[in-house]
Amino acid sequence: MSLQHAIEETLLATFAQHPESLRKNLHAVTPDMFSEANRPIFSEILAAAVQDEQPDLILTTAKLRKNGDLDKIGGVGKLTELWTSPVLLRNTSKTLSNLRQGYEVQKRIQALKKASESLEAAFQQGSDLTEAIQQTETILAESGKIPGKALNSKTLANAFVDTLEEIEARMQRGGALPGISTGFATIDKKTQGMQPGRVWVIAGKPGDGKSVLMQNFLEAAIEQGKGVRMYPLEMSQQEQAYRILCSQGNLDNQLVWKGLMSRAEQAALHDSIKRLYHAKADIVDCDGASASDILHDIEQSDAQVIMVDYLQLLEDEGRKGGTREELIASISRRLKRTAIKSQKVILTASQLNDNNQLRESRAIGQDADHILFLEKQEGNDSIRRVNCQKNRTGERFWTLDLNFFGQYYKFREPTA
Repeated sequence: MSLQHAIEETLLATFAQHPESLRKNLHAVTPDMFSEANRPIFSEILAAAVQDEQPDLILTTAKLRKNGDLDKIGGVGKLTELWTSPVLLRNTSKTLSNLRQGYEVQKRIQALKKASESLEAAFQQGSDLTEAIQQTETILAESGKIPGKALNSKTLANAFVDTLEEIEARMQRGGALPGISTGFATIDKKTQGMQPGRVWVIAGKPGDGKSVLMQNFLEAAIEQGKGVRMYPLEMSQQEQAYRILCSQGNLDNQLVWKGLMSRAEQAALHDSIKRLYHAKADIVDCDGASASDILHDIEQSDAQVIMVDYLQLLEDEGRKGGTREELIASISRRLKRTAIKSQKVILTASQLNDNNQLRESRAIGQDADHILFLEKQEGNDSIRRVNCQKNRTGERFWTLDLNFFGQYYKFREPTA
């Protein structure tokens, strides 16, 4: 008898003699988790348990005989053994966990075979390999989804301990930011900086400076020695680097682009390059990359601050047939889960619709921890108003006017 088969029979005996143990775990066990020989027995025990009845040996034997399953499952002798052998209730949770693990291993093995065969067929037939790879990734991802996942929890008392430790740590910092400075004193004061596991959304209409503000946040992180990673979806790696150099050197981008820099400006450019040469900063080539590719790359990177510019430009070949709003909502949720799982700061931008609302999905607002709207001030293109719409654990609905130096790709907070 295999180990998995022994685990199944141990659980069957427990459930047959103590159906309340099955009722407590209905969410965590299904007939598919049992072998073909044991599945009919479990199904009969389950049918009795969900009706709050005690599984009966004689009745179960009669039903299995009627269905033609009695010989298949091992006969009357096996059933009698299950109903009479001693069981240890205290081991039920561990045994059930072993059953689920064995079932997951079997599903993954089957998925690997299916994915391998599918990919091999696509290669031999000259089919679209990009789509085939996406399908195999979906097959493998689905194989890990098992009903009844055990959820981790902690008592309120333990949660209090963790909270008090965090409060004490903040008190010991003497008012220092718990997060990474954004480079803007007022924003830092209102938000407590860029904290791990949080998503920031900078929203605005085209030309309002969304990308510039995110870039300035990143530059502040670089100056603090933090690792950053940029995913520019609407520009090349070279253009992103060009913008950062202009900002760092206070260089007029048009003069740099046209090659009309003065000697002082050329010196400033070289100083910027020297200063940033060893920065822990990467610019990712996103050409042809899906949302899944980018999210996976974020998880694997060792950067602390991430910039995805911008949200509505993300695509995902794995989701077909849904609306654009459903797609963006899905990506937004996954972006938040990635931030929490990897404990990174993720900065992204979102366009606004004609009603000054986040475009294409309300889920963006639900998933983000911080939402800052950027607004041009009528008659003055050199000022942008920051309007805080969401600020988790902090003050909301505050405003801040920033000086905008578009030619330098830079915002500055006015001095008092």
